[in-house]
Amino acid sequence: MDQTLPDDAAANQSAWTPNGRPEPSQRRSAQSLTRMVKAARAVMLARKSEDFTLQEVSARGKVSIGSIYHRFESKDGLVRAVLLAELEKLDTTERGMVDRLMATCPSLDTYVPAYVAGFAEILRDNAVMIGLAMRRSGTDARMSSLGNRRASDSAHVATAALLHFAHEIEGDAAAKAATVFRMIFATVSRRVILDRDDSPECDDWESFVGELSWMSLIYLKSARPGGGAP
Repeated sequence: MDQTLPDDAAANQSAWTPNGRPEPSQRRSAQSLTRMVKAARAVMLARKSEDFTLQEVSARGKVSIGSIYHRFESKDGLVRAVLLAELEKLDTTERGMVDRLMATCPSLDTYVPAYVAGFAEILRDNAVMIGLAMRRSGTDARMSSLGNRRASDSAHVATAALLHFAHEIEGDAAAKAATVFRMIFATVSRRVILDRDDSPECDDWESFVGELSWMSLIYLKSARPGGGAP
């Protein structure tokens, strides 16, 4: 007979670890929260939208509706938690990618194509969640604030890395680095989020990334006609 208890009922029982010691309630609570967020994320990815019910999350995450409402006042709170976790994961992924490239790329010519390819792939892999975060930011002030902070952090990391090669950049290196990041972000976002094509076999992705890398390098290394700034 299956004696598995619902999540909230189990919280009232003595939970034991394999070594026979009581498991801290905080650990069980954290595990329950993790299942809620993972279940909601899985449904959002599958639907490419926020169109799901808490009953679906309850069934998929093996948590009770009562447990969900204990953690979140509403479905909006759960969605926000999912998107916040995604933004934090993106930040960690980007910083790790930039750190690896800075350790292996000796020049602007090697760094820029590697960065464009890496950054574009990160956005492509996370396009669904980024798109959902962008859409929610239009109506959710808290999500908008979090999204703006995340975009600012991403820009800071990218421009700081480019400025390690400032001696190779023609003109105002700081201004050009900031402009290049905005161009890369806007171009890739448009491609993978706003104009999303779910047919990879018809995608000229490598050509797209290559052209964007080339344009970025040309801009960074070329003087402005007439000698004006930047």
